[in-house]
Amino acid sequence: MTGPDTPSPAGPLQEAMARHQAGDLAAAAGLYRRHLEQRPEDVAAWCLLASAEGQAGHHAGAGEAYRRAVEISPDHAPAHAGLGTSSLQQGNFEEAAGHLRRAVELDPEQVDARLQLAMVLRRQARLPAATAELEEVLRRRPDHAQARFNLGMASLEAGRPDAAEDAFRKVLEARPRLVPALVGLARALRARNRPEAARVPLEEARALAPGDPTVAVARGGLLVACGELEAARTAFEEALAADPGQTAALLGLAELDRLAGRFERGIERLAPLLAGPAPGGVAVLMGRLLREAGRAEEAERFIGRQLDGEALMPGARAALERELGRVLDARGDVDGAWAAWTAANAGRAGRFDPADFDRAVAMLIDSFRPAGPPQAPPPAPDAPSSLLIVGAPRSGKSLLEQMLACHPDVHGAGERRTLRDLVIEVGQRVGDGTYPANVGQLEPGALAELAATYAADLTQAAAGARWVIDTQPTNFLHVGLARLLYPGLRVVWLRRDPRDLAWACYARGFADSAFDFAAEPAGIGPYLAALERLRAHWGTLLGDDFLEVDYEALVRRPEAELGRVLAWLGLAPDAMDADFHLPGRSSLSSPPALTRPLDGGEIGRGRAYAERFPGLPAARSGDVGD
Repeated sequence: MTGPDTPSPAGPLQEAMARHQAGDLAAAAGLYRRHLEQRPEDVAAWCLLASAEGQAGHHAGAGEAYRRAVEISPDHAPAHAGLGTSSLQQGNFEEAAGHLRRAVELDPEQVDARLQLAMVLRRQARLPAATAELEEVLRRRPDHAQARFNLGMASLEAGRPDAAEDAFRKVLEARPRLVPALVGLARALRARNRPEAARVPLEEARALAPGDPTVAVARGGLLVACGELEAARTAFEEALAADPGQTAALLGLAELDRLAGRFERGIERLAPLLAGPAPGGVAVLMGRLLREAGRAEEAERFIGRQLDGEALMPGARAALERELGRVLDARGDVDGAWAAWTAANAGRAGRFDPADFDRAVAMLIDSFRPAGPPQAPPPAPDAPSSLLIVGAPRSGKSLLEQMLACHPDVHGAGERRTLRDLVIEVGQRVGDGTYPANVGQLEPGALAELAATYAADLTQAAAGARWVIDTQPTNFLHVGLARLLYPGLRVVWLRRDPRDLAWACYARGFADSAFDFAAEPAGIGPYLAALERLRAHWGTLLGDDFLEVDYEALVRRPEAELGRVLAWLGLAPDAMDADFHLPGRSSLSSPPALTRPLDGGEIGRGRAYAERFPGLPAARSGDVGD
C-alpha cells in the first residue's frame, strides 16, 4: 500500500518520470496530470509536476501544483519549500518568505530552503534576518561554499564590508579560482576603502575569465571609485561588447554621463531598458537624470509610474521616493516633498533610541578626560600626520577632504574603518567592562600594540603624503581613542546650520544602520544635540589640535577657509590647486564628493522644514547660513 507521499511507479507516472529525467518537460507534465486525475491526493506527484513546470519556466503552474500539495499535506516541508521558491520567481516575496520559513521549521536541515529564504529576505532589504539564516546554514554545514558566498553578498549589502571580506576569503580558501568570489572580494576591499588591494583579485579574475562582462563591470566600478573615469568608461564598454544586454554596464556608462553633465546622453542610453518593467537601479538613475536635466514634470510622471508598479524592491522604492521628494522640493511643494521622504524612511523608522545615544555620548565624555588613560608613545618622526575630519552626516566632511587633498602634501584616504576595528579589539583585550570605560584597563603593552597597528594603517593609507585624512562618518565617536593611540593627531569638526543638517539627513537617507536616527524627525534633533555636547568636549580635550570649520564658510569662501586650515596644519596655501572639482586634481582613495564647481545651493534649504524636526539645537548666533 502507498501513502499520500509515495507515488506509485505504475502507468503514466512511471512514463512521466522517465520523460522528466530525459528533459521532455511538456510531455512529462501532461503525463503527471493524467496520473493525478486518477490519484489526486498523491502529494509527491504534485511536487513532481510542479518541478517539471518550474524547470520549463512556468512558475505560475509550478506554484499551483505546489499549492495543491500543501493543501493535501500541510506539514509537507518540500512542498512548502517548492511553493516558496515559485512565489519568489513570481515576485511574491511575502508569500515566498512565509512558505520557506515554514519549510525550515518543519525540516531544519532544508539547506536549499534556507538559502532561498535568505535570498527573499535580501530582496526585502531585511538584511539582518538574511544574515541570520545564512549563518544558521554555516553552523550546520561550515563548508557550504554557496552559503558562505551569499553571506558575503548580504554583508556587502548591509554595509559590513569587513564581514564580506572575511566571507569571500574563506570561499577562496576552498575554491581559489572562483571568479564571482574574487569579484566579491574586490568589492569588499573597495568598500573598505582599499582600492589598490581591490585591484589584485580583479586582475586575477580578469586573467581567469578574460571576456567575463561581470568582471569588466566590477573593474569599471573600481575605476570610477579611483577617479579614473575614462578608464572606467572603457571597462564598461568592454562589458557591453561581451554582452550587449549587460544592464550594469549601461548603468555605469549612464552614471558617467551624469557625472560629466551629459544628462540627455544618459537618458538616451537608458531609454531602451524602460520598454518593460524597469530594474530598480535603472528607474532610479533615469529619474535622477530627468531631474538634473531640468525635466522636472517628466521626472515626476516617470517616478510616479514606477512607484505604482508592484515589482520594485524596497531599496529601489525608497530611492525613487527620495528622488520624487527632490523633484517636489525643487518646485516648492514642501508638503509633497515631506510626504515622499517620509515614505522613503518608513521602513527604518523606530530603530533609533535617543536615550541610548545620549548614554553612549555621556560615557565617552566621562571616559576621555585630560586626566584620563595615558597616551601611547608619540609616532616615529617619519610617520605621517593624521587628520580626522568629523561632524554630523551631510556636514561637508568629504567636501573638505577633497579640497585639502588638492595640496601635494595631503592624501584623502576616505572612510577608513580602522578606529572602529580598534574599538572592537579593545573589548577583546579587556574582558571586563564596556567600551569606553574599559580603555583605562589596557596594559601598557597592549596599548603600544594597538598604537602600532594604527600607525601601520595610517602609513599604508597615506600613500607617501605628509598628511593623511580619515573621514569615516562615525569617527566622531572615536576621537578619544585616536588621541590615545596617536599623540599629535589633529581633528577638524565640520559644523553646519542644524536646520540644513536635519533636512539633508532626512531627505538623503543612509544605508548604514549607524545612522538610523535620520529615518524619523523625532530622532534627528536629539542626535544633533548630543553631537553638540560631544563637539564641545573634544574641543576642550584636544585644545589647539582641534579646529572647527563652518560648512557655509567653506562653500562661500573656500580659498580663505582652506588657507586657515592649511596654516593650522603647517602647510603652504600657495601650493593648492583651486580647481577642486576637476578629475585627478585631488589625491583621493574614494570617489570625489565634488564633480562640479562649488555653489551654495544647499545653504538655507532646510528652513522650510525646520519646524517639522522637534528638538533641533539652536542655529549659531551670526550663522553664515542666515
